[in-house]
This record gives sequence, structure tokens and C-alpha cells, in this order.
Amino acid sequence: MSAPSPERAVTDAAPTAVAQPRPYWVALVILALLAAVAGIALYRGQAESEQRRVLVDLDNIAQLKIRQATQWRDDRLSDAGMFGRGPLLWEALRERSPRLSERAEVGVTSYLTELITQYGYARCALVDPRGRAVASVSGRDRRVDNDLGEPLAQAFAARRPIMSDLVRSADSEQAYLLLVAPVYDGVAAGSGPLGALVLWADADDLLLNAVNWWPTASRSAETLLVRRDGESVLYLNRLRRAKDAAVKLRIPLSSTEVPSVRAVLGQRGAVRGLDYSGVRVLAALHEVPSTPWILITKVDESEALAQWQRRGKLLISLVALFVVALLGAAAGVQQIQSRYVSLARATDQLR
Repeated sequence: MSAPSPERAVTDAAPTAVAQPRPYWVALVILALLAAVAGIALYRGQAESEQRRVLVDLDNIAQLKIRQATQWRDDRLSDAGMFGRGPLLWEALRERSPRLSERAEVGVTSYLTELITQYGYARCALVDPRGRAVASVSGRDRRVDNDLGEPLAQAFAARRPIMSDLVRSADSEQAYLLLVAPVYDGVAAGSGPLGALVLWADADDLLLNAVNWWPTASRSAETLLVRRDGESVLYLNRLRRAKDAAVKLRIPLSSTEVPSVRAVLGQRGAVRGLDYSGVRVLAALHEVPSTPWILITKVDESEALAQWQRRGKLLISLVALFVVALLGAAAGVQQIQSRYVSLARATDQLR
């Protein structure tokens, strides 16, 4: 029996199995996906951390302003109580029949003028128990025509000085706070009030300047004083984005995306929402003790997070670059492995 020829042996031999390379490119793709997920998680975590930091700052500023407002209120009430106990006032009210004598009127007017000059009140008046002016002076020649009935009743019922809510002048855009101090007979203990000393405090020059002050430079940071007024929120102080809005601007309670609405509905602490002008803001909501007011410190979200957004864009860019590099490397490895397999198969066929 003759041996087969070498050519036939090569033709009839079975092809050898080509070893498959390990799929390193798959590992690179998985690594790229993990890097993308980790980058997104880091971005969101840092964004939330930055928001919390801003809200903590707003809360601290709100607490500072509340202390300032409370101290201002206590100081003004203390002044009113001290001024109202002056013997000149109760003696003049006790002896008038029914008007002050010329001598008493000169003394009272001088006393009230001194209060305006020394303590910066816009107007002072001595009134009888019905709220009718016995003597009155104004440091700015502007009258404030308000019904004193309710503030007088509150002061007489409490038997101590009280502060009214913000009121607006009848003939100007100026807002005032009324301080009403009952005047009692210094001789007849336990008698009813002879009248009251009423002081008009310029809200802009005093309380609201402290409220509007901000400790850092900011183009959008703002402090609001608001209170509920029926079925709406009433803004009490001047606003950045609304001219002549003090004691005028109202927003219905149905606008629950507005932080001031949430505040008068009972929410407290840090919130996100839309302010009175429709801008998205971060805000802190707090009550002002012993007043119907709520103090809101807020800042535009775009400004508060501007620095972080720049860092966030850099982070996302670096993560995206890393992911693209990994995917490119995976594509290159896969292409090299495919060429290796093709070359191995071609070599095997030639063999």
C-alpha cells in the first residue's frame, strides 16, 4: 500500500483552533460606565452639599437680622415707656380743662420737639383717651393720618407701651411704625389712662435699614418682611425687583411655590421656590418674635450656585474626557483583537 503524498496530507489535515484573546475591551467599557456613574453621583452630591451650605448661611443671616429687629423693637418700646412716664405729660393731661394752658402747651410741645430732634422720630403726639390730639409736632412736615383706636385700645388693655404694625402715610409712600405709650396719673395710683404718647418711627430709617442690610456683596440677596393679610401675603419692606411695593404688594395664598406664601401658611426653615418676581431662589423662613411678621432671607439660585456650577462643569468635563478616553481605548483594543483573530485564522488557513 503506497503512502499519501505530502500535498494530500496538507489538504486533508483539520484546521487548528484559533485561540480567542481575552475581552479586555469589555472591562474598559465597564470601567467607563462606572466612571460615568461615579461622576454623576459626585456631581449631584456636591451640588446638594453646596445648596445646604448656602441655606445654612441664609439661616444664620436670618437669625442675625431677627436679633437686630427684636433689639430695635425692644429699644423703641423702652424709649416709649420712659418718655410716656414724664411728669410733664400726665400733669398737662390731668390739668387741661378741656384744653392745655398756654404754659403747658409750650412745655409739652418743647418736650415732643426734643424727642424728634434727639431720637429721630418722624412725628410725636400727645392724645387723649379717644385718640384726639392734645399736642402734636412733626419733624418733616408730613402728617400721618391713621386711626389710633386699635393701637390705643391695645396699649390701654396691656397697660404698657405697644408697637403697631407697619402703616403707610396718607400723603406719601413712607412707611411708619407707631409706638403708643399709655400716660397715667402719677399721683392717683390705679386710675385709668389720661391719654397716650404716640411716636411715629420711620421704618426705612430705622428697622428696615437693618433688615435690608446684607453682610456680603450680592446682586440678588434680599431680606423680606411679610405678614398674612386675609387670603394673601403682604410685603412690608422695599424690594429689589418691585418699585414702591412696601405695604402694597400682595400675592395670593394659592401661589404655594412662592416661599413667602409657604411662610405664612406655617412652613419654617430652608426652602426652594420662586420669589415674587418669578425667579428661582433659595430661602430661609423665620418668625419675628412678638410680631405678626415673618422674615425671609433669600438669594437667587443662579447666583448662590454660580461658583459651584463652574466647578461642576469642570468636573463633568474631566469625567467625560476620562470616559471618552476609556471608550476609545476599548474600541482600539477590540479592533486590535479582531485583527489578531482575523490574522490567526488566515494564517491557519494558509498553514
